Amino acid sequence: MAFNGYFVSYDEHNHIANSEATFALVGILMILSLVIIFTTKWGKTTANSESIVYFRHETSEALRGIAILCLLLGHFALKCVEGVYSFELAGRWSVIIFLFTSGFGLTKKYAVENLPSNFFVQRISKLLPSTSVTMAMFIVLDFILLDRTYSWKTVILNLLGIITTRSADGSAWYITYILVLYLLYFLTSIISCNKFVKIIILYCMCSMCSILIWKYKQLSYYLSNWPQYTIVFPSAVAIGLYFKLIYDQLTSRIRIIQMVFLFLLVILLLYNYTVKIEGHIYTGLVNSFQLHIIVSIISDFLLILLLLFLTILFDYFQICSSFLAYLGRYSLEIFLLHLPFMEKYDFFLFRKPLLLMLILYISFILIISIAFKKIIIKLSQIFKLVL
Repeated sequence: MAFNGYFVSYDEHNHIANSEATFALVGILMILSLVIIFTTKWGKTTANSESIVYFRHETSEALRGIAILCLLLGHFALKCVEGVYSFELAGRWSVIIFLFTSGFGLTKKYAVENLPSNFFVQRISKLLPSTSVTMAMFIVLDFILLDRTYSWKTVILNLLGIITTRSADGSAWYITYILVLYLLYFLTSIISCNKFVKIIILYCMCSMCSILIWKYKQLSYYLSNWPQYTIVFPSAVAIGLYFKLIYDQLTSRIRIIQMVFLFLLVILLLYNYTVKIEGHIYTGLVNSFQLHIIVSIISDFLLILLLLFLTILFDYFQICSSFLAYLGRYSLEIFLLHLPFMEKYDFFLFRKPLLLMLILYISFILIISIAFKKIIIKLSQIFKLVL
């Protein structure tokens, strides 16, 4: 096609060599670290539980900003690099961070009771406009650039926010997943019982969804990513409900929390580095798949605990990073836009010098995400006026 000279579509033959990727990844991590350091401010420490603002807006945005960096660099390692690369789990970390901030944010606003009757409609109205427009755009780009078409059923479902890994933008499966979790959260809120029992019910409902996906192959084919995150959202809701108590108990030992946080971070990075051999472990007593699931659940709890401590530290020291906040502000748009441009119609990656191209790619995604959000806001305003 006429466009073939301008973009690169991923396939198994054009991976980037590990040595080149390592140099680029180390370089971009150093640059991003310096940017974060120079754009971060520290306020007064807040040990007094009466004056603390729990899970501040700045903390939420910073966590989503970290999730975006994990998403971009993790997908780069997973999709672009030759063979198995040690940083490729970072994309999975980003999903866990998004689920954590979503669950925590909901409990801060609503707890698990007295939700408005239009709660689910509100959630859909925040996610669906951006999602529908991006899905329509990628369906058209797939047709123009890749000669790829989709059935009308798939197109309609995608435009309605029902997205699977087989859709035009498979990474947007998260949107459907979080909408289902919002629905379960709403159903939990209307049950008459104390909050501890509600948490147990939410865990059970999330687990039942995963069991159904595992049991039925057709569901597994389309929703295979859902079960691996089963515990994250209900755990975030539980932490959010008891955060004041947790904060009061742990901030009296803030130095210990800092050391434990660093220890957990090192453990998580070491686990990530050794992930290449994890899937091949087998003994006569433990099935390798079962062991993989167990280790994944343990690693999820580890990351959730790490996020809890990070939230405490951000709130306690009133840390604010303008760069991370900027990324967090446009996290939905970056999430929806970035992977197809990386994997299917890339203008930057798979070219040299790779470090420069990676910087250009991240800059490009950020620019179009900002523009895209402004367009969606404008379209929404026009739509409201028409109605």
